[in-house]
Amino acid sequence: MKLATLFLSLFLVSCASGRGVLPPKTPYDGVNTTDGISEKEAIQIVINYERLFVGCGCLTGVSDGGDRWIVHGKFGYAGTPVKGTYILKASGEIVSSIGPSFTPNSP
Repeated sequence: MKLATLFLSLFLVSCASGRGVLPPKTPYDGVNTTDGISEKEAIQIVINYERLFVGCGCLTGVSDGGDRWIVHGKFGYAGTPVKGTYILKASGEIVSSIGPSFTPNSP
């Protein structure tokens, strides 16, 4: 019984730690960039970008900025607000002040 409990505990910890979930290969995984970027797609890009490049901090969402989706979040140990990071609606280009910038066809 104790052995079964140990294995169950290890399994649950493994699941909770995200093992078995493949990280995105690019910020655009799961997003069709050929028809412009919707709010839902912008949020998916933000989630992928955070998993790939944000080690300390979090991206919390996007807001409408006319021709772009403005990215909101906190970055670094002190939680400095993210400024100057956005996703262009027409092309999906990511312009980032906290990490690499991307275009949908970039490696």
